[in-house]
Amino acid sequence: MSAEPESSVEPEAEYTLSESEPETTVEPEVEPESLLPENFILINSDPQAESWPEPEPEWNSAFNEWGVAWPLHVYIFGICYALALVFSAICIAALLKSVKAGKGKLTLSLLIMVIFFSTTRTVTLFTEPYYAYNNIPFLTARIMWSVGLPFLTSSFSLVFLVLLDTTKMDIGPPKFQKFSAILIITAVHLVIVITSDFVVFYKASAKVMLVICQTLFLAYGISLAIGYFYVGFKMRKNCSAGSMHGK
Repeated sequence: MSAEPESSVEPEAEYTLSESEPETTVEPEVEPESLLPENFILINSDPQAESWPEPEPEWNSAFNEWGVAWPLHVYIFGICYALALVFSAICIAALLKSVKAGKGKLTLSLLIMVIFFSTTRTVTLFTEPYYAYNNIPFLTARIMWSVGLPFLTSSFSLVFLVLLDTTKMDIGPPKFQKFSAILIITAVHLVIVITSDFVVFYKASAKVMLVICQTLFLAYGISLAIGYFYVGFKMRKNCSAGSMHGK
């Protein structure tokens, strides 16, 4: 009679143990990985960035809609700019070794401008592409992106100056066809861009300054395009005249 209670207790212990095992093995399902970065939810948490007058996408929905196209765009272009940076640095090193002092000034300046432009684009694309992640302060990211445009226009201006010097052509006032003039224009452009970003960041009602910067950039770019077209037309005309004279 005394052994029966002992045998009845053991099954109860086994039963309770079997009931507790599923509870310890149950784990929540792992959520599928998302292309959205962890800090992406903070994108609109910066009041300064929200007050920026220029339109921007609805990032939270746009990022999910673009899918893998977004990282492909960012990293492919970032790598291209990084390669341009490395290539320009190699060219500068080779130029300094092969060219005597005072020679190759235009080429060296052109490569330096390309390095500045490529550096700003590479850094912003890998850290804060289009101000989307809020990884760095908005104003810093904005200025880093904006200053690339003066370096870009300066690069095309230096190439145009080299082209004029090679073909011995004159277009426009001679004082604007000098290396010093391009440096002054680039410096003024940089000051205007940086000043506009600072002013508009702290006072959004001054957004007309952004329009002025974009207008100057367009006017500068159109002027360069017309200059390139004119020089190309004259070169083709001279080549055609030379070939006809040779016959």
